[in-house]
Amino acid sequence: MRLVEKKCPNCGAGLKFNDNDTNVVCEYCNKTYYIQKDEKKSAKVDDAHYADAFKFVNEVGKPIFKAFAFMHFVVPVIAFVIITIVMLISIFSFNRFGFDDRNEILDEFEEHTETFFDKSSDYVTKLNQIDQTSLETFNDTSLSRLGTYWDNTDNYKQEKNWEPCGVYLLVSKDHDDNILYDVFKKTFIGNGKTIEIFAAVEYTDLKLSEDNIVNNNYMGFVKAPMLYLDGNEDDMFHGYENNAKLYNQLIRSQSGEYSIQASEGLYMEES
Repeated sequence: MRLVEKKCPNCGAGLKFNDNDTNVVCEYCNKTYYIQKDEKKSAKVDDAHYADAFKFVNEVGKPIFKAFAFMHFVVPVIAFVIITIVMLISIFSFNRFGFDDRNEILDEFEEHTETFFDKSSDYVTKLNQIDQTSLETFNDTSLSRLGTYWDNTDNYKQEKNWEPCGVYLLVSKDHDDNILYDVFKKTFIGNGKTIEIFAAVEYTDLKLSEDNIVNNNYMGFVKAPMLYLDGNEDDMFHGYENNAKLYNQLIRSQSGEYSIQASEGLYMEES
């Protein structure tokens, strides 16, 4: 605490007070004065406080920032080193426990993969491989498909609905594909005669399961072109005029790629 000496503005006597006092009374003239603080000194004190604060930040904050920056760089490096070590250990273990001959392992994997995806041996290649239940399923599906094909005629009346005649089996020369044609006929009577119309429903990719049962998606496609009898547009049918025409136009045309088998009763070209 500093003692300050001033003169009384009224009588000229000396005034003595401390720098923390807010007022002073003259001992001679009994005048009271309020003490005004020196703003410059206060400012200097404030600057000193700011300087101390900056010094604290400079001395304490910089090391913290430097440590953070250091860790930001070092941590990724440490992680990279750890990952590299783990990979080297894995490779060493792979070789150590008898897996060093990787080519042999890859060859074995490729062999199993080819066996899994190669299903050519599962294709039906003979008619007698098709079980009776599968044939009945083909027939039922075919009748459902053929039921959507209508016949419009004024001169001929339908005597019988579609009747099964048998199947053609076409097997590719490499035994990696096949086609089944389920053949049907329908009978009409009119103009003093009886006629038969033939149609086929096509199925592909017949395969055998482990218990020798035929697997198929049974998505049959009707093969029955539009047909006008006697050249009369009023007598419109869907199908072939006879079994021989169905064979020659639909089946025989594929003999270059497929070997053809037919169930009993169907037309087959003499070999």
